[in-house]
Amino acid sequence: MTPIEADLIQSVIDGVDYVARQSETKWGVGRLRLLVSDDLRARFDRQARMFNEAVWQSDVPEVRRHGDALRRAYGVLEQAAASSGAQPVSAHARAAGAVLTASQPDGSALVIAPDNVTATAVLHDYRQLGLAAVAYTVDEVARLMPLLSKISQVKEAFPGAEVVAYRTTKPPVDWRHGDDLPFSV
Repeated sequence: MTPIEADLIQSVIDGVDYVARQSETKWGVGRLRLLVSDDLRARFDRQARMFNEAVWQSDVPEVRRHGDALRRAYGVLEQAAASSGAQPVSAHARAAGAVLTASQPDGSALVIAPDNVTATAVLHDYRQLGLAAVAYTVDEVARLMPLLSKISQVKEAFPGAEVVAYRTTKPPVDWRHGDDLPFSV
């Protein structure tokens, strides 16, 4: 694959990801596809699979074709969900203010809501659909921030910095003592 082909493929992926994030913002992580008929869900999943296969095969024309189709498919899901009477995230959540959702590493949804009533309503929506989710209120997030002091220090020092991954580290080595030996002397 040439660098130009890689850029073209990444450009289509970015466009599809943007549409997917917009959908998740409106309908909740993993929720929209469960609000439509089994047949429509299967067709959407098939289109997503064809797009992913085209990406894996680095087939630029197929990536473009299936990327366009997948972006349209999100619109079809939204129309079908709305026509069936489904509400984005939750009617209460929309009325109360912004609800943020994100996908966690285990696939469950993380919900940040303005208050506990909204958080409870959104969690109820997720549970009715059989989806795993955890919700925090804005106040709870604020109370948790001191526990993330190192991250807070980095974000203050580098405005706009984004946490994209984390890893745990071993405690620092006391060089006067050295590492413990894995056997007895």
